[in-house]
Amino acid sequence: MLQRVLGLLLSVIALFHLGTVAAAASLETETPFVFSVDRESYYGGERIELTVDTTTAQKDIAGFCVSIAYDDTRLSFLRVEPSSQIKNKTLQTDGTNNPVRSTYVCNVDLGHAPALSGTILTYVFEVNEGAPAGETELEVVVDQVCNWQGEQLDSRCEGKAPLEVLPPKSDRAFLESLEPSSGKLSPSFSADIYHYTLDVPYRVSSVTFDAQAGENGTVSVSRKTLQKAGSTTSITITATSENQKQKTQYLVDVNRAEEPEEPEWEAYLAELIPSAGELRPAFSPDVTEYALDVGADVQSLTFQARAGEDGSVSVSREKLNRAGTSTEIKITAVSLDKKNRQVYTVTVNRALEESASAASSPCFLTALQPSEGTLEPPFSPDILEYTLPVDSDVQSVTFQANASEGATVSINRKTLYKAGSTTEIVVTVRSEDRKTTKQYTVSVVRAEEGGSASERAGAGGTGMAGGNSGSNVAAKSNDGESPQSGEEPYIPFKVGETEEAAESAAEAGVPLGQTEEGTRETVFRENNQFSAFVAGMVAAVICVALGMGLVFLYEKGKTKKL
Repeated sequence: MLQRVLGLLLSVIALFHLGTVAAAASLETETPFVFSVDRESYYGGERIELTVDTTTAQKDIAGFCVSIAYDDTRLSFLRVEPSSQIKNKTLQTDGTNNPVRSTYVCNVDLGHAPALSGTILTYVFEVNEGAPAGETELEVVVDQVCNWQGEQLDSRCEGKAPLEVLPPKSDRAFLESLEPSSGKLSPSFSADIYHYTLDVPYRVSSVTFDAQAGENGTVSVSRKTLQKAGSTTSITITATSENQKQKTQYLVDVNRAEEPEEPEWEAYLAELIPSAGELRPAFSPDVTEYALDVGADVQSLTFQARAGEDGSVSVSREKLNRAGTSTEIKITAVSLDKKNRQVYTVTVNRALEESASAASSPCFLTALQPSEGTLEPPFSPDILEYTLPVDSDVQSVTFQANASEGATVSINRKTLYKAGSTTEIVVTVRSEDRKTTKQYTVSVVRAEEGGSASERAGAGGTGMAGGNSGSNVAAKSNDGESPQSGEEPYIPFKVGETEEAAESAAEAGVPLGQTEEGTRETVFRENNQFSAFVAGMVAAVICVALGMGLVFLYEKGKTKKL
């Protein structure tokens, strides 16, 4: 009997599994058609191509209808381009109305429906000139899909192809800036001034321009080589509007100086190209100081440098200083006759390492409590210097300290100098990543022999800013006592923590300055996981017991009948 019950349970489970698989398979059934546009955004006048594709080879489709609705204030329908799979006269399209409608019926001469695969139809639209900018979409429906026998197939597909109509391109043609590689324009550049003169030395045989067109326009320059020395060369810079419909020309007459009868060789650079980064400003023989930014991984830098008039070039260095610092490199041009020199300076700014540039972990004290006396002023994480008056019989002072999350704390000493002196105790907080430290200084003022801290305070001997006389500072005690520099630093307990609790925390690996909440959370999570496990086991046992009970009742009833 037990075997029958178990067999019944297994049968129910198998049927449930098969039903689930069938449902999943039905959900994953692919639609036979998909739609897409060739781009996401378009300007006025540009063409849009919407393709209708089959997801897999369709052998049973003998006919279907396509409907495409669109926003006719933005778009216009031009034509449909069927693929070679769609034979002549098998597709009829009405594009005079919105939506566009197409009907496909395969050629009956074949005796069967041809297989369709990939792109079968391409619908071409155009963005209207002056169309309002914004998002729109093409709504596509493929329905009335039938097979060769004329039977309707459950293959209706619909979808939307989103696209964006961009604002019209600018029709303004102008220059925003114009900077020659040598000399200076006269008059100074202005977008509204179209004619300039430029004087250059006779040695300059070519001139280039750093030109920027406005509103996404383009720039072209007619030439860069100059006529012979002593002549004038006219160079035309043309700005073209973004929509390519407007052009504006700027004319620069370059006056190349006469060559002297006995030329004097000058020292200058004709070319300077770094192996990494870009010079700021752009290189010009007349500009001698530059800046250059490089990544942290760039450890050395070379230059492709060429001196004018067959001169020579030397570079002061290649290796850069460490990441996060600047390195000054000097490139010296020497004239051919060795009589003239010109020094060009490049300040290379090397970026910080990623780990170094990232914000360091915070480190500060959240509590500081001495074993004797009271801090003056009261403790605050932002106050770094304190005074602590103590009685003359106090020979050592310890501290309990809490730090920010992950930070560690160490204290340089606990023993004090003789009565009547001041001992500086330094509390150092170090961040979790060990890159940041902060120090709190406590000047412990020990009263004169037989005196108390209150008497010492009343005598005015606890001043931090100059209140300590030379005879009271530990490093200059009146009897020549030297500081105990050999004392080992120690790690303080947390505020309110006992020595036993601190030792337990150290053994458990809990960092100093952190609370036990993180440990409690871990234990809580572990307890929750254990509780869930126990609950699951109990539920399983109950299910088994119920099953056994049912079998027992069934067997007992059967016995009574017999």
